[in-house]
Parts: sequence; C-alpha cells; structure tokens
Amino acid sequence: MTADGLIFGIYPGGAVGDESGGLLQGPPDDPERITEALDHLRPFLVRGYVSFTDPGDVYPQAPEQVEQYATDGRMLDLVAQYRSRGGDVEGYVAFVRDLVRRHGARVATLQVTEEPNLPVYDGGHPRVLEALVEGVVAAKEEARLLGLDHLRVGFNTTPLFGPAEGFVAALTAEGGPRFVEALDYVGLDFFPDVFQPAPWTGSGRP
Repeated sequence: MTADGLIFGIYPGGAVGDESGGLLQGPPDDPERITEALDHLRPFLVRGYVSFTDPGDVYPQAPEQVEQYATDGRMLDLVAQYRSRGGDVEGYVAFVRDLVRRHGARVATLQVTEEPNLPVYDGGHPRVLEALVEGVVAAKEEARLLGLDHLRVGFNTTPLFGPAEGFVAALTAEGGPRFVEALDYVGLDFFPDVFQPAPWTGSGRP
C-alpha cells in the first residue's frame, strides 16, 4: 500500500511452494510467453524468489532469472530467502547487499526472508531472527549508499495467532530502533480457500 493506493504484483513462474516448505514443479518457464503476458498486465510488479543457501545446497530461483522480466519500466518484488542450515547470518547479509547492488535499480520492494515465523519455511533455519534484522538493516543501508530512494525494504509473516502472536514483539526486541527505522513495510501472507475451504455465505453458487 502506498499513498497512491494498492500496488499489485504477480508471480509468473511454474514452480510453487508447498505446505511443507518444498517446491512443486509446474510447467517449465517460457520467458517469451511470460514477457508477452506481463506486457498485457501493466503496471504489475513481478515477484521472484532468490535463495541464500549453504555451500553444496541448491534451491532454485523462481522464476528462473527473474531479473529478465524487469524491462520496459517493469519493477521487481524480490524475495531474498534465508535457507542456511548452518545459520550463516554473515553470508546472508553479504548476499542481501549484493542483491541490492546488482538489482536495486529495478527492485521496487525487497522482502528479507520468506515467512520467518514458520518452521517449514525460513523460520526453521538457525538464527533466522538475526538474519532478518541484519538483512533489513544491510539492505536499507546499501540502498541509501547507492541513492536508491525508491527501494522499499521489508519482511512478511503468515497470520499470527496463539503462541505465534509474540513473533513481531520478539523481532523488534531483537532488532531495536535501528531495525524499526530501516523497515519500510510488513507483508502478510494468507491464502483464502487454499489449505482449507472458505465457507460460502452468499446466495447461489460461489
């Protein structure tokens, strides 16, 4: 949400995440057809996922080479996933800084980590709160150094109920004022009618 209203984005890849934190492979990406479709959907942001992993681990980009779709004024909504089983926060911070340096001019929003409150996603990796805090601070610092005033830095969660409701309080306590000052947005992931049916209360067929 901006002062001008909602900004919509679209994920154009064939691979999708599953409820256990893995990837389901859909049809292979067809860059030509994806670009053609995106040309009809302006001014959508293009969402893409890139992952930091430990040496020897592989977690593919989704869609592949998402930067190729940031053309003709299109901008990216880029997610920097934290998938380090060894808890390499320092390596992740360097990874985030490199993303800003290489792609920052075409990135509208940079999401640091993916669902860090969920154990099946980034939240299941050691030192995830530290990675989130340091990643946000480093991304904003790098953007300011490069004069990328358009680049907004944030993170996301799924709905926080029950024992999980203290996640944001724990995060801000971990990060303190420097984290809060560097943060531009907080995203909410929720998927109506995906993992369980949403009741229909209207008349007729939904």
